[in-house]
Amino acid sequence: MTRNSAVKWSIIPDCNGRRTPPPLSKHASLPLHTQPTQKQSKPKPKPKPKSKSKSTSTGNTTEPVPPVAPNAPATTNIDAHPLLADLLQHIATTQTALNSTRAQLAQLHASTAHTREQTEEHAAQRAKHNSTSATSDAAKSHTHQLTNARRTLRASQKTLANVQATHAALEQRAKTLTEQTKSLHDQVIRDTERVKEGEEKGEARREEIADLILLRKEEMRKIEEEIMGSQDDKDVVGLIGKVRALEAEVKDARKSLDELKAWQASVHQVKDDHEEREQESEREKEPGVVYIGQTPVRSALVQRSTHTRHSLSCAHFLGSRYRTSSLDIQPERDHQFNWRNISHTRRSRGRGFPRA
Repeated sequence: MTRNSAVKWSIIPDCNGRRTPPPLSKHASLPLHTQPTQKQSKPKPKPKPKSKSKSTSTGNTTEPVPPVAPNAPATTNIDAHPLLADLLQHIATTQTALNSTRAQLAQLHASTAHTREQTEEHAAQRAKHNSTSATSDAAKSHTHQLTNARRTLRASQKTLANVQATHAALEQRAKTLTEQTKSLHDQVIRDTERVKEGEEKGEARREEIADLILLRKEEMRKIEEEIMGSQDDKDVVGLIGKVRALEAEVKDARKSLDELKAWQASVHQVKDDHEEREQESEREKEPGVVYIGQTPVRSALVQRSTHTRHSLSCAHFLGSRYRTSSLDIQPERDHQFNWRNISHTRRSRGRGFPRA
């Protein structure tokens, strides 16, 4: 039993000479398994030995013997008190619980400190990771910006190269056009001079031709006067006029014939194209049957009718061509006959006539 506990649990003697245990504290309680103790009976006080004081005859008084302290046997019985034993056991149990609680508290403090250290370490690692991530993100964004800038630079360089090439080509083109303009200007000057020379030469040639025409007209007038001298000459002049009229009619007929042939060829071409388109559309509708109007006809009959129409168109074309050829041949025969008559007359008379 420690000193503090002895002082705390000091026993105060009562007035009757008995020692009672001190009152328990508020937080102290007896164990549930302890039985309530019965009140101990008062110990019987031991009978005190009677001693007779003998007085001497001389009259001297002797000092009385001090009585034995009544507390001595009670002190020896305090340690064996069951309540005190229970109290000491409760104190030991409480001390053990307190020690275990202190150990748990120390362990809790240690775990709390460890947890705090881990938390701080995790926070530091998280901060480091965040800073690293931020640095990495910044580096990535900077790299992306540099990549975009590099791409933009390449595109700008390509555009600049294209613009420079276009500018060089345009400069070369402008230089070529300037040279061509100069050459054309020189050519215009030369052509102008040549035109002036040509006009001068043409004017001189025109005057020569006019003089020649006048001379020829004079010769023709003299020849006509010679021709008009006799009746036969008048007939020859009439024949010459008819020949000229017939030649003009032949020219007109040939021109009309050519136009008619061209028109017939275009009509036949358009007709053939139209028939081919109709046949293709009918074949697309039904391969084995074609429609003439609203009547379905088999392909064999249609081919036969198409062959008949083709034969008729060929015969019509050949007949028209034969007729036009006969019309074309007859004037040529008349023309040859007339020229033969004229040449015969010319040989018979022995004179030369101007040919139209």
